[in-house]
Amino acid sequence: MNFKITLAVLVFIFPLILSAQQLQHSEDTGYTDKPAEVLNQFALGSGTDGGFTPKATVKTYKLSAAIGQGYWDFYLFNSLPAIPPVEGDSVTTQENRRAYVRNDLVRQLGGLMNISLSKVGFFGYGGDEEVREIKGAQIDFRMGAKAVDAFNRRKGESFLIPIFQSTLDLRYLIPLVMYTKSSKKGDNKVNLKDRMVGNLSFRACGAFMQVLSSDVYDHTFISKKGVPASPTIWTGTFETFFYISDQIYINVGFAMTNQSQIPNTPFFSIAYGRQ
Repeated sequence: MNFKITLAVLVFIFPLILSAQQLQHSEDTGYTDKPAEVLNQFALGSGTDGGFTPKATVKTYKLSAAIGQGYWDFYLFNSLPAIPPVEGDSVTTQENRRAYVRNDLVRQLGGLMNISLSKVGFFGYGGDEEVREIKGAQIDFRMGAKAVDAFNRRKGESFLIPIFQSTLDLRYLIPLVMYTKSSKKGDNKVNLKDRMVGNLSFRACGAFMQVLSSDVYDHTFISKKGVPASPTIWTGTFETFFYISDQIYINVGFAMTNQSQIPNTPFFSIAYGRQ
């Protein structure tokens, strides 16, 4: 990776790490402290167009800190290829390369390194604070940076695409509850959590991305007329999550962009750990 790319990534990553440290040491706001989460989620998934390109995504670190009127969350995700990519310069290999990069590019959590700060708002959960994580609507604003890797790179050639990313997503969660003959209307929050056998959620996410160094990006996404895709990217993602338990869930979705050189991408994944 050359100096330009390294510097561009650090310019965005360092302030985020510093902000997370400041949040950690913020004054007491009356909220209960949340323990840091380390390596508590693992997902295996792939885009399904242009070849099967499986990636393993790990939620490496999450820190929550109370500041102002609620919590802010600091995230670090890492995505790695589940199988070694095939090297070469054939047409098929080049298309697989584009699919491999595209899947990480359009996904909110994609990238060899993905770091962000998040603020979540909760509403439509019935006023019960204890069930807002599993019921009702959530709106999540994130800002950060990611570094997307491209395989089929030659020795000594830069292979990372540094990207600034800001996202806004709306989620709606429906708890799936096992009712019995003894169940009563208006059960309290404890009964809801105890009886929940799964969860179904829907998500719509809009993202703004700015490619910070376009050397690798321009060679990867280029039209037949030799016109590279714009480094300014807007994406929209629609997806569904089905939670088999509070630890295992299946995710399917569809992502689209404003760039003709970056085709729309259906994808799926199965994950273990906390969402």
